[in-house]
Amino acid sequence: MKSKVFIFLFGMCLYYNSMIAQSCIPTWIVFSTQQDIDNFHLNYPSCTEIEGDVIIKSSPVNSINNLNGLSQLVSVGGLNIDYNTSLNTLSGLENITRIKGNLLIWDNTSLNSIQALGNLQNVDGFVYIAYNNVLPDLNGLDNLDSIAGHLEISYNPNMSSIDALQNLNPLTIESTFPSTIDLQIYSNPKLSICHLDNICQFLNLSDRTTNIINNKTGCESVEIVRSFCPPPPLCTSLTFPLDSSDNVNIQTQLSWSPVSDATGYKISIGTSSGETDILDSHDVGNTNSIDSLNLPCGSFIYVSIIPYNDYGDAFNCSEQLFSTEFTYAGN
Repeated sequence: MKSKVFIFLFGMCLYYNSMIAQSCIPTWIVFSTQQDIDNFHLNYPSCTEIEGDVIIKSSPVNSINNLNGLSQLVSVGGLNIDYNTSLNTLSGLENITRIKGNLLIWDNTSLNSIQALGNLQNVDGFVYIAYNNVLPDLNGLDNLDSIAGHLEISYNPNMSSIDALQNLNPLTIESTFPSTIDLQIYSNPKLSICHLDNICQFLNLSDRTTNIINNKTGCESVEIVRSFCPPPPLCTSLTFPLDSSDNVNIQTQLSWSPVSDATGYKISIGTSSGETDILDSHDVGNTNSIDSLNLPCGSFIYVSIIPYNDYGDAFNCSEQLFSTEFTYAGN
């Protein structure tokens, strides 16, 4: 009798586990009608994560007007919302915190808010927001911290603000496709303010590409946006030893004047102009001195100090020069 009970319970356990394994979709899924949306929580009552892409795409004949049936989702493999003529908001997606692939919101003619994405923190792919006729802003992406691809915002005729992107880490905006520009903001005729702090920081990344064009005055080109960005810090100068000093002790600690808006300093030191044979762009952090380097004796020492902050490095900073003492064996 006990063995029969055990077999029965074991069988029920296997059945239960198989039901759990099947409760979510391991591949992509397309929602093309409102009924598809409404029935999701009935067909997959335990499903909170979809491993594949979620495609929400309707037609005038089978329009989708709300996404409330998807409210149980917290993570999807990718999210593509396009060609929806009756969808005004993304209500129903409030619980999504992570998209493991790309986020595309495009060609939704009635979409006027993406506020429902307010809990989204990470997109592990690119972000593409385009051709949304009445979307006024990106409010709802305020908590988006990182992406893993390029960012494009284009052809949104009523978009007047992208301020919601201010928490996005600019270092994470980088295309994974060799021919694709990393950051593109173009053809948004009501968008005049693009100089968010993180956008300004992005513009100072020498290894990234940018296309900003055909937006409203103030955001009509990379050069114009850069002109509104806070400047990098000013240059500084040695306080000890002073520039042009002679007979400096070879174990001297170097110090310089602090720069108020600098967050760090890069030091290069060489025995001839432009050389870095002693130190090469060494980042000392936010301090205004560097310990003894045991400099070569009887030499000219060329020092370059470059203050920096989040908006870039100080530029055109002059090289400074001093000479070290001669020492003799036995002294």
